[in-house]
Amino acid sequence: MEGATTHATEADLYGPSSPFRELPRLSTAGALARQIGSYAVLAVALAGLALGLRGTVPEARFAFTLADLAFGVAGVFAYAVYNALFSVALRASRSGTALLGWLARRNSTMFGKLPLTTMFVMAAIAGPCEELIFRGWLQPVAGLWITSLLFAVLHFLPKRYRWSHPVTWGMIALYLPVALALGWLYAWRGNLLGPIVMHSLSDSLGLLFLKRAQSPARRRTS
Repeated sequence: MEGATTHATEADLYGPSSPFRELPRLSTAGALARQIGSYAVLAVALAGLALGLRGTVPEARFAFTLADLAFGVAGVFAYAVYNALFSVALRASRSGTALLGWLARRNSTMFGKLPLTTMFVMAAIAGPCEELIFRGWLQPVAGLWITSLLFAVLHFLPKRYRWSHPVTWGMIALYLPVALALGWLYAWRGNLLGPIVMHSLSDSLGLLFLKRAQSPARRRTS
């Protein structure tokens, strides 16, 4: 029975109706290695792009101010409200419910076996690294819209997701407003602190909810 259950799960996850090609089941060491490695590759690529187009890498602006810290925290609340409203709206339709289901399955598959401490470390790394690369370096070169679209698309690489599947583009569409908000905050304040705080805390909040959602299921199967 255990083998049949696993087979059914795999077939559902990667079958013809699924938007996924392959999702890694991350270990602690593997998750951190993948994350740091991907940021290193992105940083080199975007620094090279900036040097080629402008002759210099843009100076990322960062300063600790209470105002920018407050805007970052406020952004976390806005992100939570955005997620809640979209969840309510999507559950009103069959396709929206399917999209929420795919998102939950993706997160559970990739991050489900990681301890919460590792998830928080990943969130703490993601905020500074992604905001430096995208908002600090790329946005002054490519502009708000192109940077935000690239940010959303790169979270759904074609080796893991079927770009012919409408759910993939639905997930990208959900990420795009968040990327625009982060970019707008940096353009408005001229300070990476707010976007970093918003990014890291929002990721931490999402991972915490993911872990809490898994706990009842684990208790039922134990």
